[in-house]
Amino acid sequence: MKSVRWSQVPAGAIRTVPRTAAYVRGVRWRSLATDVRQLPREALLWWRGLSRARRAGMVTVVVLIGLGVPLTFFTINGILAAQEARQAYRDLQDELAHFTPVDLIQVNLYNSLEDQFREAEESSDRARSSLAFLKVFGWVPVVGGKINEVHRLLDMGFHQGRAGRNLAQAYGSAIDVSLDDLPPNEAAAAVSRALREAAPKLAQVQEDLRRVVELRAGLGNTPRGQQYGVLVDRYFGAIQTVAYLSTTSPEAIGHTYALSRELTVLRDLATDPLDVIASPERVGRSLDHVKEQAQALEETLELVRQAIRTNSGEDLPERERREVEELLATLSPGISLLRHATAGTRSLVTMATAIEDEGFLSQGFGQAVGRSVDEAVLELRLAREETSSLQALLSLQGLDAESFLPSVLFDREAEFTVTPTERVEALLDEAISATNFLHSFLGYDAAKTYLLLGQNQNEIRASGGFIGIGVEATLDRGELTELVYHDSTTVDKEPLTDNPVPPEGLYWYLCMGNLLFRDANWNPHFPSAAGEVRDIYRRGQGVTVDGIITSTKLLAFDMVEMFGDVTVPELDEPLNRLSAEEYSESDDAYRCLPRHTSLRPKRCFDEDLFFSIKDRLTSGVGASTRGNLVELVKEHLDMKNMMIHVFPPVDDSFLWERGWNGAVPLVDHDYLMVVDSSLPGHSAATTQRSWEYSVSLHPNKPVEAHLRIRYENTEQPKDAVCLQFAWAQYHCYWNYFRVFISPLSQDVRMAPVPLHEGSLKLIWGYPDPDSAVIVPNANTGPSRMTELGGFIPVEPGSVVTIPIEYRLPPEAIRETAEGVFEYRLLVQKQPGMDRDLVSLAVELPDGAKILNTTPSYNSSIGNWYLFDFPLRADTTVVVSFKA
Repeated sequence: MKSVRWSQVPAGAIRTVPRTAAYVRGVRWRSLATDVRQLPREALLWWRGLSRARRAGMVTVVVLIGLGVPLTFFTINGILAAQEARQAYRDLQDELAHFTPVDLIQVNLYNSLEDQFREAEESSDRARSSLAFLKVFGWVPVVGGKINEVHRLLDMGFHQGRAGRNLAQAYGSAIDVSLDDLPPNEAAAAVSRALREAAPKLAQVQEDLRRVVELRAGLGNTPRGQQYGVLVDRYFGAIQTVAYLSTTSPEAIGHTYALSRELTVLRDLATDPLDVIASPERVGRSLDHVKEQAQALEETLELVRQAIRTNSGEDLPERERREVEELLATLSPGISLLRHATAGTRSLVTMATAIEDEGFLSQGFGQAVGRSVDEAVLELRLAREETSSLQALLSLQGLDAESFLPSVLFDREAEFTVTPTERVEALLDEAISATNFLHSFLGYDAAKTYLLLGQNQNEIRASGGFIGIGVEATLDRGELTELVYHDSTTVDKEPLTDNPVPPEGLYWYLCMGNLLFRDANWNPHFPSAAGEVRDIYRRGQGVTVDGIITSTKLLAFDMVEMFGDVTVPELDEPLNRLSAEEYSESDDAYRCLPRHTSLRPKRCFDEDLFFSIKDRLTSGVGASTRGNLVELVKEHLDMKNMMIHVFPPVDDSFLWERGWNGAVPLVDHDYLMVVDSSLPGHSAATTQRSWEYSVSLHPNKPVEAHLRIRYENTEQPKDAVCLQFAWAQYHCYWNYFRVFISPLSQDVRMAPVPLHEGSLKLIWGYPDPDSAVIVPNANTGPSRMTELGGFIPVEPGSVVTIPIEYRLPPEAIRETAEGVFEYRLLVQKQPGMDRDLVSLAVELPDGAKILNTTPSYNSSIGNWYLFDFPLRADTTVVVSFKA
């Protein structure tokens, strides 16, 4: 086709184009309008052409579509609301699971529950509204039953939530005022008054609870009824009782609040017997308040019980009456248990008062404490019997023992794997054990003789230091009746053929042919060391003691500093800590007299210092000083600078549980302890010991462990060669070290430990130059650790390191949950070594996530987590991770 240029088209032709298009559009629109006007007529003709059956089917489809869209919308909204209600129910159930029926009558509990109750109420109400239209289908077979069940559940959730919210608000108004500052009686009265004012709200609570019980009965034992009736079955009987008591006897709730508050205070104050002795006034006041409130509560509940029996509880339904009677019956032995338990605790208060008024271990102290301890033993045993009665009562009533006893008695942070009843039994057993221990230890069943060991931590040994003094002390009915003081060098009797053979370390590196009294504390497991000390003391002095008590000199110096007025006969001025330390270490500063048992000046000073502190303690200790003294003793017990071991028949479980007997425990995880023994020398004070330990953790694989013990002597360097027999001249730290690792350890490797040229063993010509030893199943009591040892000098200004490598089996890492693993390490402190620094590095496998650690780690680099801490007490490190 021949192309045409626009310039060749006539102008008129161009102007006609839009007119033509408009014309075409107009024709089309007029035609379409005509067709539309014909549609109804055509549709009507089409409809008339259909059969009646087809017409009915078409109408049904249109109606269903018209109703289905909005119904689907409402149904989806209802389902979402029902899911919210179900989650709110679960949250409420989880929250209530922390509490017991006795907890639920504590007015201060409901503040924490109000939000959960409100959410249950509101979410159930939203779901009820959204699904209300479904009620019209309740007649439909099968489906209708499910619909009715869902509505009954939502109604139950609504009334549960509203009842709980109103109860929480009523109780919240009772503690709007500051009750903590009020005395218990006034606090109880304030709570009771507030509950009377909240009577209308409490009446609504009771009405809602009755409706809940009706709805629960309608659900029966269907799967949904059992699943969602837990709150009613387990908790709402107690809450009904609470609502009833709040209305008819608000005094019971007031006394319960005051009792709960005082029990919390008492629990925090009396977690340890020494804490009671440190603050007896506060504990005594709390005990009095508990006794008063328990008695008042018991009297109030008896009035309620009588009212129910005489039918003066008018409109109380039979089920509620039964619930109230059951809770009241169960509370009675609980209150009796409290009375006996608090009476038992009173003995410790009496002991503390006697220390202040009469003096520790004086005649007056013995008389006062004896009466109190005898009463405590009886009261605690009665309390223990009440626990058994309570357990039997719970079983008879079909109650769940795991959810009865009040959680206020326990630490909510603690994890328990036993029932609360068993927890109370355990607590009472512990209290009975402590009281029995005191009763026997103080000589109330028979006079007891103990050997007190004074140890010099500068000349370090396994149990705290070289034994410098031994004091035989007799306690008869709480009174110190006899003291026999010994310089340790005078205990053994010549000839020494009756003394046992010494351990290898003492034999080869201290050149001892027999084990002497002053060296008998070699075993790191103090119960074993105490047995050795007792045996050698019996051989030398003919006396069999009932227990061994050790202390380093640091306790004496701390007491001098605390009292501030301790004097000794040969000095004019009271001692201070610095002067006491100087006299105790000097060989010429103090004067020895014929009355002293020793000929060395520093031992003569130690003897006078001991008797001066004894006189200070037995002459009476003021309240503030007594508290400081208890804290000081606790600190030294926890640091193991003071240890106590008693022999049968005295029950020593009280000491084992607290670690106060210096035992090496049985472990099934990783373990470390380093024990130094200065053979001989007093350079421990100038030598810094540190540990560097790393482990690589891989579940189901062996654990690679690397340990390095590092010693640094901070004395100024000297050119002369260190000689073992001249340690005082050269200030070398001659040390037989022992490292104790887990009995799980395998493939243990330690480099040779060559003897120094100044060692006596080499000088005397013994051929073996390597002092390193590795001993599986070493004598560390029942634990049987692996022991590594060697003899080294640490010269002034030098650093010595001992590298050790080994493996732990895969069982050293425990799987505590699916894909969750735990590594545990106990680092045990040597008594007398208070400046150790520990650096621990733990490597996790690639991709692992740290969950928590105890203590907190200091830093991390990649997969490595680093812990650095001074070893002031036995420390357990726990690392939990997800692989």
